[in-house]
Amino acid sequence: MNNGIIEKRKDWEKDTIYKMIHLYCKKHHDAVNELCEECLELYNYSISRIDNCVHKIKKPVCSKCKVHCFNKEHRNKIRIVMRWSGPRMICHYPLRAFKYLFYKLRY
Repeated sequence: MNNGIIEKRKDWEKDTIYKMIHLYCKKHHDAVNELCEECLELYNYSISRIDNCVHKIKKPVCSKCKVHCFNKEHRNKIRIVMRWSGPRMICHYPLRAFKYLFYKLRY
């Protein structure tokens, strides 16, 4: 497997999750340029999970994954964030949203 491809995919996922959490944080926690402390903690936790994913290049989007690597508390928080941010990604980041949907259908 090509480590460059794996790292590129991980970077894309990290950037996507940041954008989703940032959209949520701006609306619900009045954050403007940076994430609030709670959202930053969720982002950092998400990054650690992405970095340690057992699937590597064949990694599905988290909602389709059979291995739940998030603990229950963080899984509930990220679900809330993603349910709220997901539909709004189409307006704010349309290409990224369609790429995410492609990954979701593909794996």
